[in-house]
Amino acid sequence: MLKLLPKTRLNLHAVLALYILVAAQIPIAAEELRAGDEIYGERIDNEPDAVSAARVLLGIVSDDAELNVAAGRTSLPGDRTPFLHRDISNKPLWRVVVQCPQTGNHSWLCTEPIRTMEAYFFEDSGRLAKVVCKRTQNGERIGREAEPWKSEEDIQRGGNEMYHGIPDVAPPISFLEALEVVMSGSSKLSQAKEIEGLWVMWSMMNSDPKPMWVIDFRGIPPISRKHQIHLRKPLQVNHRRYVVDPVRRKWVFGGSSPHPVPK
Repeated sequence: MLKLLPKTRLNLHAVLALYILVAAQIPIAAEELRAGDEIYGERIDNEPDAVSAARVLLGIVSDDAELNVAAGRTSLPGDRTPFLHRDISNKPLWRVVVQCPQTGNHSWLCTEPIRTMEAYFFEDSGRLAKVVCKRTQNGERIGREAEPWKSEEDIQRGGNEMYHGIPDVAPPISFLEALEVVMSGSSKLSQAKEIEGLWVMWSMMNSDPKPMWVIDFRGIPPISRKHQIHLRKPLQVNHRRYVVDPVRRKWVFGGSSPHPVPK
């Protein structure tokens, strides 16, 4: 029997996602998750290795060879990633910054102002901490990230979702491929001012944790005014989060939590 959090209220998205997870139950074989293990999960000691890891995880192909790429050591004090902030905050990381191409396979990311992708890797393990894709100017943010406990409550409220940690294996599809899964047929998502990607062990409704891409879109352009009358606060409307099954190349859950906090 499934156990829910106290006062948990299921929504249609949660029920549909549970049906997909339980009814399909397509096992994720270990060998399917090793596309890139030769450079994944090993300590990163220098800039070339950090850049190589970022190219694989982001999905930068040979046609994008002329991209402007920079790498350096860093840390993220006070990180607020739900469920993972203790794993990420103040840990030694590599930050690889890629300026998106104006032409070629991924030019759709680069409407003005020019968007950048930032990939953060743990120095000691070489695993991916997060990807942040920005299209903001002068450090502008789309609201503030809520305190981790508040974001975790928001995420769990819709269907008892949890992130259980960072997988030891590489994702079988890249960040850009996961983006394409979600964005097919949605021009609004491509205009988001910030996109964040997490490669995590994810579960819902007490299902067994599975490695999934979780992608947040922030600052989505507003819908037409006539449809805004009955909607909730703007920050809840312009933010979407999707969970992508990397083996089946389908998204299995979508929602608007956790909500950013107004500046």
